[in-house]
Amino acid sequence: MRLEQLTFTRFIAVAAIVVFHFGTSVYPFNIPLLSPLFHAAYVGVSYMYLLSGFVMMIAYQHKKKEGIALRTFYRNRLARVYPMYVLALVITIFFYSIDERIFSVQEVLLNVFALQAWVPGDALSLNAPGWSVSVEVFFYVLFPLLFNYVYRNGSFIKLMLIAILLWLLTQVGLNIALHTSFYKGFPSASHDLLFYFPLMHLNEFIIGNIAGLLFVIRKEKQCRNNDGLLLLLVAISVVGVYLLQHFSFHDGLFALLYAPLLYCLSLNDGNITRLFTKKIFVWAGEISYAIFILQKPFFLFGRKYLPSIGVKDSAIQFYIIFILLLIFSFLTYRYVETPARKWILQWKP
Repeated sequence: MRLEQLTFTRFIAVAAIVVFHFGTSVYPFNIPLLSPLFHAAYVGVSYMYLLSGFVMMIAYQHKKKEGIALRTFYRNRLARVYPMYVLALVITIFFYSIDERIFSVQEVLLNVFALQAWVPGDALSLNAPGWSVSVEVFFYVLFPLLFNYVYRNGSFIKLMLIAILLWLLTQVGLNIALHTSFYKGFPSASHDLLFYFPLMHLNEFIIGNIAGLLFVIRKEKQCRNNDGLLLLLVAISVVGVYLLQHFSFHDGLFALLYAPLLYCLSLNDGNITRLFTKKIFVWAGEISYAIFILQKPFFLFGRKYLPSIGVKDSAIQFYIIFILLLIFSFLTYRYVETPARKWILQWKP
């Protein structure tokens, strides 16, 4: 079951993350009223983890009787993320080489096998956004086991309570640890452990799973216009950013808001869904993974070479690089990501 209205939300999250990484000093993102929002735009990663858990649960509900076949599942997931991940890593290593930046064999190996998030101190090595793929790979490994042995027969209420408890423990642990002598700030191994370690993000994925399970249970309910409720949830999230700035949002603080947002959008038949399902917006969502994983190498190259052709203004640089990133992401989605995925799915060892 494919819910097209969710696809464009990936693009919104990824675009916000690109601004967080490279554009917070650029107009209009640097306007005092908007600045706190884009300095907290890393919450887009939390949203994508929830979305991943949500759609995965829905996609595999037809396997409830027989369970998920591990080999087929893992091949599908490999086909989904690895081709673009490797391409972005190769481009990053190429830039590091011509820029004479030092990197180790350990960093290369950890990144090749998407294990960097498990090693504090190396989580952001080479292509930094790849840490989130490292976490996502952990979710991929875990999901069929959870589905086969927990979700298929578990009580929804018990599963929901466990998910909320895991979320609560993560938030309390993170926000207490940030104010102890253990935390050495960014960059440090302690920062990597609290912000990028896969277990710190598990609550987001599982809450997405539980929200997806609720959707499956109640999918026979008639869709209705949830536009007003969706706007209210977005407004609460925005207000929350301003009111809770002394907390870290990184490990899923807003997960309990994003879960009902995903659920309501999935059942929505209002104007928001009609807008988000237009072809151009679905297309933007489809290329969002390429945008996300290619953002660092593109900005590395752009900021190094644009000044040499007279483009020195940082704001102009940002918009030129972002537009080029969109174009290149579309081309790689069409001519690299999609063909490589099909080849992997059709390959028979």
